[in-house]
Amino acid sequence: VWWIRQSILQALAEQSRIVRLPLNQVGSLNKINKAYSKFEQEHERKPSPEELAEQLELPADKVTDTLRVAGRHISVDAPFVEG
Repeated sequence: VWWIRQSILQALAEQSRIVRLPLNQVGSLNKINKAYSKFEQEHERKPSPEELAEQLELPADKVTDTLRVAGRHISVDAPFVEG
């Protein structure tokens, strides 16, 4: 039954974004998001990338890069707001 769950998660990872991320990047992002939520609940503030890296035992630059690629995408047709 584990393969059903794996197939569903893989399909979601491939089809839920405008820009497809490699599966290993999606796995890293999921781990970082879980650690982010846990840290936020325990400390009542947003964690820094360094704190997440320490908690996950990952290099800080990998955490920063993963968070950067997971950023929100906007349309080039969206109105530009100054300020």
